[in-house]
Amino acid sequence: MIPLQLSLKNFLSYTEASLDFKGLHTACICGANGAGKSSLLEGITWAIWGECRAVSEDDAISNGAMDVRVDFTFMMHGETCRIIRSRQRDGNGALEFQIQTSGGQFRTLTQKGIRSTQALIDDYLKIDYETFINSAYLRQGKADEFMRKKPADRKQILAELIKVS
Repeated sequence: MIPLQLSLKNFLSYTEASLDFKGLHTACICGANGAGKSSLLEGITWAIWGECRAVSEDDAISNGAMDVRVDFTFMMHGETCRIIRSRQRDGNGALEFQIQTSGGQFRTLTQKGIRSTQALIDDYLKIDYETFINSAYLRQGKADEFMRKKPADRKQILAELIKVS
């Protein structure tokens, strides 16, 4: 997966932010403690899997805001993809999965319901959230998460990574 663009609206500490990764081969996000560096990475995981460090789903919404939206565009399997996840404080949410066509427009692959669309995304990416955070993304304060798992759970995560499950 190659990130291309990330747009956040009312996500965690961000009221509005947009990052363009196009043309970057390596990126370093630096800043003072509490500046929101980890929130950018959490925005990607929330867009893709609906999971982040927030305790409850509404905690992902910035204080004082009524809704949240994260739009993440990336390249994978030679295709440009976009995932848009949104949620309102009243509990209503939406998830869109799109692939860019040769004409530059995005064609929706969104299924009926968030669960069905999430299953499609997981299948397309060939990785779920649990495997991702225990292999590719060491979350702040949770770098030992994989080692704290039971041996059977670690075995399952490794099986998922090498596709022998």
